[in-house]
Amino acid sequence: MEEGGGKVTCLERRTMMPKVDGIILAAGYSRRMGRDKLLLPFGEDLVVERVVKTALKSRLSKVILVYRNAKVAEIGEKYDVETISNPRARLGQSESVKRGLKKATGDGYLFIAGDQPLLSCSLVNGLTHAFATSGKGIIIPTLDGEVHMPILFSSKYREDLQRVHGEKGGFEIISGNKEDIHWYHVEDQMDVCDIDTENQYRELMIRKDRIDNGV
Repeated sequence: MEEGGGKVTCLERRTMMPKVDGIILAAGYSRRMGRDKLLLPFGEDLVVERVVKTALKSRLSKVILVYRNAKVAEIGEKYDVETISNPRARLGQSESVKRGLKKATGDGYLFIAGDQPLLSCSLVNGLTHAFATSGKGIIIPTLDGEVHMPILFSSKYREDLQRVHGEKGGFEIISGNKEDIHWYHVEDQMDVCDIDTENQYRELMIRKDRIDNGV
């Protein structure tokens, strides 16, 4: 590749890539679950711990953990990620979005659900790569026509994200900017599965065991 009359090195390519901050939304109440799903065991880790470790292994520029439960914060501190509490979590996921933005400095923000323990580095890296190459400001994973987390927003939407309310998060922004969306097709359903019920938790544990055993 040539640019400005000279070759661009691998290091220079990396520095030209947009920086994407990962914001893990981990301040929910797990009302449908009846207990804090983020702190459930998932193999050798806890659910949210697994998400944190995946984010750290990816190409995200930094990882921010938004929490309500102090035990979730301890996990973030264990892995030396930036943490920020959400004292207004009762008002919905949008409050976690806004809290995470207080520590975000990147060119884009990848909002990750804290209850997706089978999220893969390849999906995270695929989304950040699509952001760098598609020319679009919103990158959304889709499977069978459905929208899933994690969702990436360009920093140009920062002010809009700071105005969101309730449980909808950034979905109002999505509906108003359809021409700026890159739909990222997901091949493995497990990449985007979250935990809302005991049955879903058990199903993901079974799938994890199969993956670990190469089945």
